[in-house]
Amino acid sequence: MSRKLLLLAISALFFFSCFYPRSTSPQIDEKDLFKHLKHIASDELEGRRAGTRGAELASNYIANYFKKFGLKPAGDNGTYFQYFDFVSDVKMGDSNFVSFKTNSEEIKLNFKSDFIPLPFSESGKIKSDVIFAGYGITAPEQNYDDYEGIDARGKVVIVLKGTPDGYKAHSPFEKYLSIRYKVSNAQSKGAAGVILVDPFSEKFEKFTYDYSAGKAGIQVIEVKNSVIDKLFKACGYDFKLYDIVKKIYDSQKPNSFPIKNLNAEIQTDVRYIKSKVANVIGYIEGSNHELKNEYIIIGAHYDHLGWGGQGSLIPDTVAIHNGADDNGSGTVGLLELAEYFSHNRKKLNRTLVFIAFTAEEEGTIGSGYYVKNPVFPLENTIAMINMDMIGRMKENKLTIYGVGTSPIWNEIIERLNSEFKFELNLVKDGYGPSDHAQFYSKNIPVLHFFTGIHGDYHKPSDDYDKINYQGQKKILDFIASLTLELDKSKEKPQFVKVETPQRSARGFRVTLGVVPDYSEEVQGMKVSDVRPGTPAEKAGIKPGDVIIKLGEREIKNIYDYTYALGDFNPGDEVEVIILRNGEKLSFKVKFEERK
Repeated sequence: MSRKLLLLAISALFFFSCFYPRSTSPQIDEKDLFKHLKHIASDELEGRRAGTRGAELASNYIANYFKKFGLKPAGDNGTYFQYFDFVSDVKMGDSNFVSFKTNSEEIKLNFKSDFIPLPFSESGKIKSDVIFAGYGITAPEQNYDDYEGIDARGKVVIVLKGTPDGYKAHSPFEKYLSIRYKVSNAQSKGAAGVILVDPFSEKFEKFTYDYSAGKAGIQVIEVKNSVIDKLFKACGYDFKLYDIVKKIYDSQKPNSFPIKNLNAEIQTDVRYIKSKVANVIGYIEGSNHELKNEYIIIGAHYDHLGWGGQGSLIPDTVAIHNGADDNGSGTVGLLELAEYFSHNRKKLNRTLVFIAFTAEEEGTIGSGYYVKNPVFPLENTIAMINMDMIGRMKENKLTIYGVGTSPIWNEIIERLNSEFKFELNLVKDGYGPSDHAQFYSKNIPVLHFFTGIHGDYHKPSDDYDKINYQGQKKILDFIASLTLELDKSKEKPQFVKVETPQRSARGFRVTLGVVPDYSEEVQGMKVSDVRPGTPAEKAGIKPGDVIIKLGEREIKNIYDYTYALGDFNPGDEVEVIILRNGEKLSFKVKFEERK
């Protein structure tokens, strides 16, 4: 071959390799799945917690392969990254201060040794009288109320950890054990602040951020029980904290009282740390002139739990949670589908959009950001297909959520499954604990693929060597076939809002029928969606509303809303106050029984 021809051949090879690299495969391949997942779920990426270096490495890996497969970037400034700020951590500031004054002395506490703020405390300064409010529990069904006979309005309340039964299993007070409940109840009684104390231990609560839950609305600190004994003595009492605890335990009756001649000055400084995180977005443009402006989104979240802590099922263990199944399996499935369709792009009528979402583990925050800031118009997005934990298929069993969100789904799934022969569990509802729910709330038909919970879920043992790669490939082949069937349809699939019975939940007698929005920081409880036929819909509450009061209870966060529901019975009619576009509105809601 002449040198000129050789150069021409090399040039041609280079040109075509830019679009179809020789190292890519036209078929979904088990070896590629293994290769990708071995990296995505490696210790090098340290569990891919949103806002960490490991998650950034994962997002770069995904973007590099999107580029390699010839996907066009759909992120910011010509990149694959849709950036946004995300509260990833919390720390104690330098201005935390606590002092108590009696008639005769001032007692100043030492920061970190005598007290700490709680991570969900508001920052600020309060000065007030102090009352002792026992365990801070209001349990009408037990004829028990720590606030009976005392006025907490504008006061700082001392509240015990635990319950009148101690920490007994199956105690009737068990549902009131949560610290968040105690703080929410104090806030509902008008307290200005809460001092939490463990009567049996001098150890403080771990200072960790509970993602998406919201601030308390009031100042909250924890002090050592020896501090409370010192305060009792300074105020002239001849008993100790343990004596009160024993008296409540023996009598199963409250023992609350205003502490005479005691004033508290509390300054809390809790600082939220924001990180820049990113959804990773690439697309393959459709070839049909009319239909290419309609979009099918295929998505999976790529984040996991980092070194454990919040979200881990063994939260006291500090170890890398690699999240091979959750959701490394969905992430590498997304890469394989992107590669497959890059080789089959000529078959596509519509545009396929591939999105790797971040911060799903913190409450579908990444997908929530996307639907509020869509790169492609939601009104032209005809469907969203989601993959979350598709790597542990057993006995050929596959669960698909969202089959009731469009009439088209059942027919396509049944027809394809005559070939694939999965043992299918088909769930009509479009809601569920993954990213598809955000799209369903925007009236977009969804499907969500899932192979089930297992013993390694949210534990460090969820590793790549436990994945059923053959089963995963079969699922991806099914999704690829389904996507092509959907793409061939001349008509945009009809959206259906599924009417589903409210799922039962321990401790709840009633339902309002709203879906919380965890993806946005607000004071109150923002509504992502309203279920059809529920009290909320009948009253006129709409998606985007922020509930700030339910009955007599101020709502500062999701916990306040959750505990407020426990105050009501079926048939109760209460006032709900919401913010809608900055305007305060009031609705009457008649609660229905939770079924």
